[in-house]
Amino acid sequence: AQPRTGTRRLRNRHRAGMAAAMIRSLQSSFGVVLLLLGALGIWSAALTLAPNAVDRFPRSERWAFAVIVAVSAPLLVALVHRIANGQADARRTGAFRSFAFGALCFAIPFALALGAGLASGMVSLRTDAALSTILLNGAAAVALVFLAEAFPEELIFRGAIQSLLRAQMPSWPAIILQALLFTLFAWTIGVAPTWLDASFLFFFGFVLGILRSANAVPAAIGFHLAFMSTQQFLGPAWGLFEVGNPDLMRMAGAIVPFSATIIFLHGRVR
Repeated sequence: AQPRTGTRRLRNRHRAGMAAAMIRSLQSSFGVVLLLLGALGIWSAALTLAPNAVDRFPRSERWAFAVIVAVSAPLLVALVHRIANGQADARRTGAFRSFAFGALCFAIPFALALGAGLASGMVSLRTDAALSTILLNGAAAVALVFLAEAFPEELIFRGAIQSLLRAQMPSWPAIILQALLFTLFAWTIGVAPTWLDASFLFFFGFVLGILRSANAVPAAIGFHLAFMSTQQFLGPAWGLFEVGNPDLMRMAGAIVPFSATIIFLHGRVR
């Protein structure tokens, strides 16, 4: 009788373990859906409300949008983690060190590529703006990118969504799936209207997912901030620089750092 009782207990434990695993999987899947829908709701609301901001200072609409998403994103993540029983990143990587690591993963390859382009004459970069104007506008560009894009998007997609996916599958499928969801999100809110835009954003999300998996969420924030701040500040949006051969400049600012990061970190994904 005892062997039969022991076998029955083992079967019951196995069934209970399978049921618990299924519940956790359903919770994680539900959490991913809630995060994606919540992000779409936040960005849609911000895009609707921001134009009503009082136009008392430059780029007031952009600042209003940035504040709305930067405040709302952590609240969404906290709510969904409570509902889905999500787990925070347990790695004890220093936030500042991780952030700096991510920023340097962009800055070093970009600086080398830009330097080579300038030295060869294939790329030119000039400005008539005063140094004080460049510094003031540069600080504003970094703050806007951090609040409107890097912090909220990384917190939701590489922080919360990728963590929930990683609890259900190996790292590489989780990285690819979160990049697809990131692309779907961007397409839905209208920032990726073409296949070229969508493919770029998938590649961008893929690189950020690798950074998060190989290091931590602050590394993805640092890379995102450095990349988008550079792209926007040197581009026509701020109107301070005249870029010769802008297509090659975009290549130096995207393809080179993205490829270098993948090559350097792919073996560290965990």
